[in-house]
Order: sequence, then C-alpha cells, then structure tokens
Amino acid sequence: MILTPAAGPSPRALLALLLAYPVLTHLAVHFHSLALTAVAAMVLLLAVLRGPMQAGRGWAWVTAAAVTTLLVWSALRTGRHDALFALYAAPVLIYLFLAWIFGRTLGNGGQPLISQMAAHLRGQTTLTEPELQRYTRQLTAVWTTLFLLLAGTNAVLALLASPDGVLELLGMASPWPLSPTLWSLFANFLSFGLVMLLFAAEFAYRRRRYPEHHARYRGLLDFLNQLRTAMPALMRASTAGGGAPSGEAARMPRIVLLPSRRRAVMLILVAAHLLGIAAIVSGEWLGGAAVVLASHVLAVWGTLAPGSAFFGPLVRRFATDQHEVWLTIDDGPSADTQSMLDLLDAHGARATFFLVGERAAAQPDTVAAISRRGHTIGNHSDTHPSAWFWAALPAAMAQQIGAAQHALTPAGCRPPQLFRAVVGMANFFVAPTLERHGLIRVGWTARGYDSITADPAKVWARLRRGVCPGAILLLHEGAAHGASVATLAHALEQLDRLGYRCVLPEVGDTGRSATTSQLLNGVPPHNGENCTSSPASRNNDSSVSRAG
Repeated sequence: MILTPAAGPSPRALLALLLAYPVLTHLAVHFHSLALTAVAAMVLLLAVLRGPMQAGRGWAWVTAAAVTTLLVWSALRTGRHDALFALYAAPVLIYLFLAWIFGRTLGNGGQPLISQMAAHLRGQTTLTEPELQRYTRQLTAVWTTLFLLLAGTNAVLALLASPDGVLELLGMASPWPLSPTLWSLFANFLSFGLVMLLFAAEFAYRRRRYPEHHARYRGLLDFLNQLRTAMPALMRASTAGGGAPSGEAARMPRIVLLPSRRRAVMLILVAAHLLGIAAIVSGEWLGGAAVVLASHVLAVWGTLAPGSAFFGPLVRRFATDQHEVWLTIDDGPSADTQSMLDLLDAHGARATFFLVGERAAAQPDTVAAISRRGHTIGNHSDTHPSAWFWAALPAAMAQQIGAAQHALTPAGCRPPQLFRAVVGMANFFVAPTLERHGLIRVGWTARGYDSITADPAKVWARLRRGVCPGAILLLHEGAAHGASVATLAHALEQLDRLGYRCVLPEVGDTGRSATTSQLLNGVPPHNGENCTSSPASRNNDSSVSRAG
C-alpha cells in the first residue's frame, strides 16, 4: 500500500466550513453586520479556494489576498454591504452547478450519474438490470429538477429582499419587498433541509423496493459514508465526461496523506484580526470581538482535535477495496507486549506499535521482538507528557520527538518513519520537527477509549462504528486497569468474525523513508536498512540516525 497525498480538500474540514457558512450568513443578514458579512464571504472563499491554496497555487493565494483586502477596505472605508452580492449568488450558483453535474449525464446516451454511483458502490462499471437502469435515470432527472427549482427560488428571493436585496444594492426598488431574513432562512436552512429530506425518503423507499441491494449497508449513515468515499472519483469522472471509475483504479490501495492547512489557518487568523480591527474602528465592538475570538477558537480546535491536519500533514485512513484495517497499539512497550504479540501471531494479524522512548530504552529486547515478529514501530514521544504535549514550545517538542527517535533507532539502522502525537494533539510546532526527522504523523479512524475502559465489549462497540475498509484502529497497552490484552483478544476475534484482516500499509513502494515534503511532492525516498536488533543505548551518540 502506497503513501500518497490526499486528492483535494479534507471532507471533514470542508464540511466544517460548509456548516459554518450558513450560520454566519444568517447572522450577518439578520443583524445587518458588516463584519459578519465579510467573514461569511471569506469562509465561502476559503471553501472554494482551499484545494488550490493547499496545493500552493499562486493564483489562489493572490485571489484570496485580494478579496480579503477588498472586504476589509469595504467594511472600514465605505460601510457598504458589497460582500452580500457573493452571499446572494452562492446558493444560486451552487444549485445550478449541481443541476449541471446531474443533468449533463442524462443526454447523449451516457450513463446517468446515479447509475454510475450505484454501479461503483456495487463494484461494477455499469448497471446490468434494466429496471435499475430506468429507476436511476428517473432519479437523476428528479435531482436535476430539484436543484434547478432551488436555484430559481433562491434567485427570486435574493432579488426581492428589502432592505439590502440585490435590486436595492443595484439602486432599484424591490417591486414585492421581502425580508432578507426570509431569503436567508430558505437559502441557508430550508433548501438544505429539502435536499436531506428527499435523500432520506428516497433511501427508505429504495431499501424497501430493492432489499437485495441494501444488505451491505448497516443503515443510512453507513450508506452515506460509503458514498462519501466514492464521491470524489465519481465527480471527477462526471465533470470530465467519463463514466464510473474503472475497477482497476478503484482497487489501487493507498494510504491517504492529508496535506497541512498551516498556510490556510494563518491566512484566516491574519484576515480575522484585520476584520476585527476594522469592525472595532467602525464602531461594531461586539462583531469585531466575536470575529477575533472565533479565529482563536479555530486555532485551539486545530490543536486539540486529534483528526485535524491544521498544523501538519496527517494519515487518517488508507484506501482499499478489501476488508483490511490497520491496527495500531500505543503507549508501549509494557508488560502486555509479549502477550499481545502472541495474540497477533495466533490471528495472523500485523500491527504498528507506537512506542514511548524512555520505556523502549528500558526494554530493548521487547522492542526487538516487535520488529522480529513482523510488526512496525512508530514514535510516540519520549516521555508521553499527556498533560502538556499539545502546548509544547519548539525546544520541548524537538526534545520529545528527537529523543524518542534516538531511543528507537538501533545503530546503523533505519529510524521509525511514523509518529503519533500524544493524545493525538498536535500544535503549530509539530510539523517542522517531524520534517527534520522524516516522520509522518498518523491519526486514527476509530478508537474505543480502551485506556480508560476495562470492558472489552464496550471498547469494541465504539471501535465497530468506525470499522470499514481502510480504517485505522487505535488500541493501547499497559493500561492501569489491566484489561489491555483481553481487549485486544476480543477485538481480533470480532474482526475475524467480520472477515477483516489486520495489515501493515507501507510508507513507500520500496519500504524506504522519506520526508513529508518529499512524499507530498512525489520525490522518491532515500535508502535505509531494516533492523530487528534492540534499540541502541541513549548514551551512545553514534546511534543517532537522521532521516530525510
């Protein structure tokens, strides 16, 4: 399995922006706030441009900077709601785009988009049942019609809104004045609710009409998760005019490396402070303070959320069409390690052990056994400072990561290539240190809180919700309650029952190490030798090995 950059924006981060946008828009319209109007427009801009911005496209950064400057100048100098044009246009353009995406697949003898979705989810290139072909074509037409109706309704409400509707912003009177709040409620909440209602109702109807095709889904949320995974490839195929992605392309397994959002976050922080100052100078103290506070909340969330790639690249899953998961075990080595290795051998499973440096230095033979028995080792800091790692400054961060690399690297051998942050939290200073050591930060798809829960069944119930092809599962060893081995045994039994294999994704196609920037830019990694000998002593300076 190959490590590759994520294709496009993170769905979770994009979802956060899309959820924040309607709330900000509604508040801006309801309170006639210049500051909130500008912030909502910036969130929309970021949602549109964040993909090319993450890819380092100069035009995207220039556009973002120019629009931000214009919004600040407009709010500070003119007092006009110019950003409202963007807010009014957004839902109209979005629904027109969706109508085009769906509608263009209905003509020219092509395969309707929903037919492509159904075929891809079933592992086929085309649907073979005539009845299903008719149903999915009709459903594609229904969605196309709905999106066109929503676009038209949003446009009419935006034109007629008063005050500050499109007609009034252009200097004309609204013939039938409607409250801007009414437009906002429809554009930002009601129209989305109609889409979700139709989706849920159609899913329930289809489940009753075609039960044999829905046995693979545990419910609506499971169907949505599988659809979300397939959607990027389907959208690319649709906009390119092609059909569903080929089976060969869909079967290529790879680890997905989410790119860093550091530059985007810095842009948001700087822009938010400028807008806040502009709002305060113009007399909107409450709005200005709210904007600045929101930017700080965003930064704190990016640090504390384990799945956040705000401050550095992150691996959170791998793509595969097989029933495969990546089992990871944190906080060792411990008295549980040998028993866990025996369990893994008994189930034919492989795992990655994220080890604490000072504990590894005290148990070199145990660490060597992990490698010798076919598992991989990752860096989990030197002393596991769970109380303050999230707030560590550069020197402390470098010491924690560097000392653990030293302890986990036998003389003349390849150092660990994988790193997991303590409690999953990573601040602004993690990425530069990982870059120096050639480390890739690994998160998880599902965890069972087994370090605090002693009941294996409860732990598995939490893990089970995230078990799917390509999931990264998090367990621990050496927990104070003493149930870590039993928890692992229960999880392995349940995975066997579900037909899942525990596999080890490779960091590169040659098993060699590389820096994060090399992996993101497609540069082949450098050579390194695997070793299964015990880690070198901390005091042996010659054992320090630098990667990247």
